[in-house]
Amino acid sequence: LPISMTGSSGSGQTPRIGTHHPLRSTNLKAYRPLDHQHMPEIVQTLELAGASNFKLDFVPVSAPLQRGILALAFIDVDAEFTTARAQTVTAQNYENEAFIRVLESRLPEVNAVKGSMFVEVGGHVEDGTWVSMSALDNLVKGIQSMNLMLGCEETLGLDAPPLWP
Repeated sequence: LPISMTGSSGSGQTPRIGTHHPLRSTNLKAYRPLDHQHMPEIVQTLELAGASNFKLDFVPVSAPLQRGILALAFIDVDAEFTTARAQTVTAQNYENEAFIRVLESRLPEVNAVKGSMFVEVGGHVEDGTWVSMSALDNLVKGIQSMNLMLGCEETLGLDAPPLWP
């Protein structure tokens, strides 16, 4: 069951009741549970990455943030699977990615990637459940996507340090 918490910048350009930042700045609430418009894209991406025979339940949460997304995915794993193994697998999957930081000593945070192109990934395993987590700043990831679509170097113009710490 993935859960994704998003700031008000992820709700579109038009202020509406329930999505306008002044109305949501002190609130957490789920919206479009199990029926979010991005579910087909998530399923397609998972299938392109090799996933099969899975069920996706997605619950987005409106968070009191201006920007950023924190996503959590709960994955059933064998009882012998450990947090250390999850970190190793994650590090291997992302070892050649310029903007992905695999964390070991803390969990992903939106403030740590705010204003940057970085995505933090990490997680924890307990009793056969792997909670895989990621944090990103949704407002600046578009530059990286544009570079890729135009055939430019992925890192072009993206060497500025993040706003935190």
